[in-house]
Amino acid sequence: MGSVTISAKIPLSLKRKLARYRIIVSEVVRGALEREVLKAEADDLARRLDEISSKLQDRLTPSDVALAVRASRRER
Repeated sequence: MGSVTISAKIPLSLKRKLARYRIIVSEVVRGALEREVLKAEADDLARRLDEISSKLQDRLTPSDVALAVRASRRER
């Protein structure tokens, strides 16, 4: 997998503190970005599930769901 470089401007005082505490900036940034992407994906999935659920509520009755569950159990 390829990589790209990103950059950000930070105050010099923060840069000095990062160096003093030997914080590996690339690891911190990578981890923070990965967490943000996971959060965005989860939010997107929840939104899409809500949309699908609201569409299906008008079409499926509780008895339809019960029949589908029973059929699925019989297939096992």
